[in-house]
Amino acid sequence: MIGSEQYERSLAELARLNSAILKNKYNHYPVDSSAPIMYEPVGRGGKSYDGCGVWRSDVMCHNVEGHEGKKVKGEDATGKKVVRRKHWFCDDPKCTVCFLRGWAVRRARALTAKMTLGEGMGFGKVEHIIVSAPLEYAKLDPKRVRALATKAMVRRGVKGGGEIFHGYALNRVAKNLSWRMHFHVLGWLESEYKCRDCPKAHVSPKGGVVCEDLRCRGFEARTRRWFEKDGFIVRVLPERKTVMGTAWYQLSHATIKSSAFNRSHVITYFGVCANRRFGSRAVVEPCVDVCEACGSEMERVFYVGSKRIPKDLGDPEYKAVFLVAPEEFCDWLNYNEYCGFLVGSRERRGGDAFG
Repeated sequence: MIGSEQYERSLAELARLNSAILKNKYNHYPVDSSAPIMYEPVGRGGKSYDGCGVWRSDVMCHNVEGHEGKKVKGEDATGKKVVRRKHWFCDDPKCTVCFLRGWAVRRARALTAKMTLGEGMGFGKVEHIIVSAPLEYAKLDPKRVRALATKAMVRRGVKGGGEIFHGYALNRVAKNLSWRMHFHVLGWLESEYKCRDCPKAHVSPKGGVVCEDLRCRGFEARTRRWFEKDGFIVRVLPERKTVMGTAWYQLSHATIKSSAFNRSHVITYFGVCANRRFGSRAVVEPCVDVCEACGSEMERVFYVGSKRIPKDLGDPEYKAVFLVAPEEFCDWLNYNEYCGFLVGSRERRGGDAFG
């Protein structure tokens, strides 16, 4: 494992590029020295291009009535407008600046679009599934482990979905990332998952469902029977709020190949969701800025006030999304209002409006 001083310097450099990595231990904890050197967590490669993270515009939601009683980033949005800062982001999962709000968002949108399309085709409700490989597989090639994990899911009645590879698990004692291969899956089961409401099952302290009746034909009993044979732990996790949110979070701390010449595929689609079945279908959702408080489409705005609002992602005070109080509404103008503001300011100075 790297020395503490070297780790602190590395962390300070990454945080200078993107302060958001400090919010999740997966994004900044050091990697255990026993882990394979050819794999690394996303976002550890520094800045990929000079244009990465450059601020480009702001968008605002004006639907104040729709924000009544809603919260944004833990703050009450009642009577306020919501602003989101937009930047230029590359599509490199190694880029410290762009992996969270660029690469991960794009991949999560594509995965969500496939899930939506699958639901429309009658595949059923999307479930969040986690597959953990046996400890004795730690030294196997991750590609081989992925194939074995896919077989393990199919045996248990998972008919298809998208697998996100996680090579590391959080070690809270050693305060590092230890090599422990597992996969987070968004996909469908052969039959509806009913174990959450089954009287024979109970909820574990970690939120998972455990069935004590091994003769049951439900998923939880079936996965326990197969565990005795193949050693894979396959669990259906509690119901998620949104597919997009779950996909983005799992991608935000996924594992990729370290090679600079390898653009590894973090998501692998299998079963009814395999690329050969969806290859000819349009599965990318349009990029629309939607308010996270009310779901309304946001409008581009321009700030003309005097308050300092950080644009640098590495600034400790930077916020990607924030609220604007009523007394500050006049400082944010839409496109037409901003053009009028420019005309008026240039005329007051006695110059050409746009010269």
